[in-house]
Amino acid sequence: MVGIGKIVVTLLLIAGVWYGFKLLTRMGERRERMRQQEGNVSPRKPSRVIEDLRSCDRCGAYVSIGSRACGRTDCPLATPFAKPSGKP
Repeated sequence: MVGIGKIVVTLLLIAGVWYGFKLLTRMGERRERMRQQEGNVSPRKPSRVIEDLRSCDRCGAYVSIGSRACGRTDCPLATPFAKPSGKP
């Protein structure tokens, strides 16, 4: 059976979690404002370069267009690819 004590404890727990998250959010905002005011905002990392891949005619592995030969005697990468093939 649910008593008044259990309801009060549940409400206090909910209120504690609510105010805890509220406090953490305020602290994070305050830290961010301080960083911006001090000029210590870290620069963003440069975005990664995205390259087109082509399926190897010999082994089926996907390789970057313009990559170097792997050293195998039958490696088709000994000459650079001109265009990607339409193969999936």
